[in-house]
Amino acid sequence: MCGFIVFLKSGYAVAQNVQIDSLKALLESTTDDSMRAEIILEIGSAYEQIDPYQSIAYAKQALDIFSILENDFGRGKALNMVGHYNWLMGVFKESIAYYKEALDLFYKLDKPDWIARVANNLGAVYWGLGDYNAALELYRESLALQTELGNLSNVALINNNIGLIYQKWQLYDEAMKYHRDALALAEEIEYLFAKAYSNHNLGLCYEALGDYEQALAYYEKSYKDYLKDVGKSSATSLVLRNIGDIYYKTGDFDKAIRYYRWALADGEKIKNLFRTTYAQHSLGKAYAQAGHLDSARFYIMESLNASRKMGYSDVICNNYYVLSSLEETEGNLANALEYYKMATTIHDSIFNKEKLAKFTDLQIHYNIEKKEQENELLRQKNEIQQLQIHHERIIRISLIIGLVFILSILFLIAYQSRKLSKANIVLEAQNKEIMKMNSEKEDLIYQLEKENKERRVAEKRIAALLDEKELLLKEVHHRIKNNMNTMKSLLFFQAKTVKDPQAVEVLKDAGSRIQSMSVLYNKIYRSDNLKAMSTQDYIPNLVEDLITVFFNRDNIHIEMDIEKVILPVTILSSLGIITTELVTNAMKYGFNENERGFLYLGLHRANTMIEFEIRNSGEKLPEDFSMETSQGFGLHLVKMLVQQLGGKIRIESNHETRFVITFPLSLG
Repeated sequence: MCGFIVFLKSGYAVAQNVQIDSLKALLESTTDDSMRAEIILEIGSAYEQIDPYQSIAYAKQALDIFSILENDFGRGKALNMVGHYNWLMGVFKESIAYYKEALDLFYKLDKPDWIARVANNLGAVYWGLGDYNAALELYRESLALQTELGNLSNVALINNNIGLIYQKWQLYDEAMKYHRDALALAEEIEYLFAKAYSNHNLGLCYEALGDYEQALAYYEKSYKDYLKDVGKSSATSLVLRNIGDIYYKTGDFDKAIRYYRWALADGEKIKNLFRTTYAQHSLGKAYAQAGHLDSARFYIMESLNASRKMGYSDVICNNYYVLSSLEETEGNLANALEYYKMATTIHDSIFNKEKLAKFTDLQIHYNIEKKEQENELLRQKNEIQQLQIHHERIIRISLIIGLVFILSILFLIAYQSRKLSKANIVLEAQNKEIMKMNSEKEDLIYQLEKENKERRVAEKRIAALLDEKELLLKEVHHRIKNNMNTMKSLLFFQAKTVKDPQAVEVLKDAGSRIQSMSVLYNKIYRSDNLKAMSTQDYIPNLVEDLITVFFNRDNIHIEMDIEKVILPVTILSSLGIITTELVTNAMKYGFNENERGFLYLGLHRANTMIEFEIRNSGEKLPEDFSMETSQGFGLHLVKMLVQQLGGKIRIESNHETRFVITFPLSLG
């Protein structure tokens, strides 16, 4: 396995020989030194599939010319090419030195495209040496630059490289996320090499997870695409060896040997020591399992000699393990023990405490970030609870104001009544005086008319005060409705600024609950009765407002059978929140994106009880589902509100999901 390298070439040796001859002819006819150096680089690149050693020689020749010309940009390109071919040959230490020098030059020249290329290539070297933290840092730097530059083909390849690091850390879910993102992008832009690379890496994940059938399917897709794009190459050698590993693990050693031989042939064809060394080791271990000990020892020693020369610690370690097994099989226990000790020593040096500590630090950092996200979600929940408390305080204040206003009206009425009583006493006395004193008749009539006029004025004043009271109560409900709409808008606005999907859902759900109360107060504001309302006027309007925000609303048939029952505002408020939670849950989680179905709401009065039913044809609830064990805040809120109504809730989930809530009408 290896990281993406910028200079991967396609074509066959014949075509490359023609290209080399043409470039050499062009070189002979060119006198400009800068142009000659560029042509020499092209010749070196053309030799990649024929003789990588020639590629290194030409790249160094171009480097010398660019250095004499003090052309830093040309030097950077030549250094990157020398680093690449040294990596291709498995000379990792020299490759790192050339890459680092090239990277310093491109930083100095401020060339983001080339910084991204070299950073990725250097990351591939560190990956090969097992320094995954250094590789990840370089890959991420390269990915950020390539994304900013809009180089989508390179973005797809680097996503794959990052996924390979997570594979090494055995974080396969995270690894497959990067590989699948890369595959989707490669298919979108029709980039065949990146598609093959992504399928290969997905196969590695499934192989590590023990799903050999899936792994083999992805490897075969990868091999076919590599053949179409780059022909027999380092990439096909790797995939053939991976296919051989599947057969090796399933015990079919003859097939494993066949694929390992093909892998070795492709590696030798392009003179890639890295690939050939691994293929030789794989052949050796397969022959050992098949009982062909001489062949096994031959290929293991070939691989061991090459890996010692190139410094491939992991291959050296694995070869020693196989040699130990061979010596044990042949009865040479002392040699077997010595090889085993040599293998374990190298193994311990590869997985030293420093690397384990770095990995632990990475896990701790991940856990800290996760905890911070959970704390932020808890803080947002507390803010929502504070908003609900504030809303309840507004309602209490409004009720107190209304009560004080009503008491004031009653006091005025009592005062006016006492005044009228006194007027009546005076009127009776005057009538008696009229009967006794006819001479004072005209004065008595005048006094009576005066008192009647005062009474009419008082009655008009009382009527005006009552009208003002009703207007004030309507204004209070109107303001409550407006405040709720404001709170709902603030919550939805906040949701657009929050990146955490779970926090977004919490904010939207809180907005929906406030929406249910806003619909109620809007109805109260427009109603003649400020204390109670019909369920027919409230629930259908609330449901219509709720479903408008769902993308699948046109696929769901809504059926409502709501009996006209006059209920107090306090009960309707709780009923509205319950309706909001259950309808929202059905629309969000009950139906897939293009699924058709129905949602039914029914409310009926049975003697002194109210029965409220909500059911849908969507996905059934889990068999072990219960309100008591549910982790959802919405369902806990439904349970609490049903208890406040003095009612009970029954849940059925067969071919339909059905919630039936019953509560006594006497609470109204």
